[in-house]
Amino acid sequence: MSITGFTYAQWNDLIVISNTMEFGHLTLRFVYPLDFSDIDDASKDVGKLNCYYADPDPQEGYKILTIAITNAYSGYEAYCDFTLKNIGTLPDHIEAVVITQTLGLEVGENYTDVNNNPVGWRFDDALTDEPVLYVYVYKDTHSSLVCNTLNRGDELQSKLSIRVTDNAKECQSYGFQVQVMYGQVP
Repeated sequence: MSITGFTYAQWNDLIVISNTMEFGHLTLRFVYPLDFSDIDDASKDVGKLNCYYADPDPQEGYKILTIAITNAYSGYEAYCDFTLKNIGTLPDHIEAVVITQTLGLEVGENYTDVNNNPVGWRFDDALTDEPVLYVYVYKDTHSSLVCNTLNRGDELQSKLSIRVTDNAKECQSYGFQVQVMYGQVP
């Protein structure tokens, strides 16, 4: 009888292993500070820039930078200083800057820095194919945001500049959105 009890106990022993595993995550967001300004001809004083973040992330920050220019004239220049922050747990590697233009604009040409990474875009009027805006997105050193790596908690101070050409229409509004695509460090 004791052998039967021992055998039963051996075959019915229960071992419980409990474990919690947490994997890191990649999350790069636009965060404050966000500042913008323009160089406006005092005699005209008509151009206006609005630069703001959109599509909030519940954790922290925003997914999109939105730019709106109203009533600009040829030669109008505007600037937006924005901040990117790695709010994830893994290093983020910036892979691309994506600019989505509004109706009436189309991307004409792209410009690159010395490392052949995108840093500038020319927007053309969709009807006339004439250049109306030159947009540059870069780090403080005038190099592309692409190929920069941000470790957990790191911030990258970045700039956007806009110049309106002679082909811009009077009383016209122009706008676009900026998103930054990122992935794991290669």
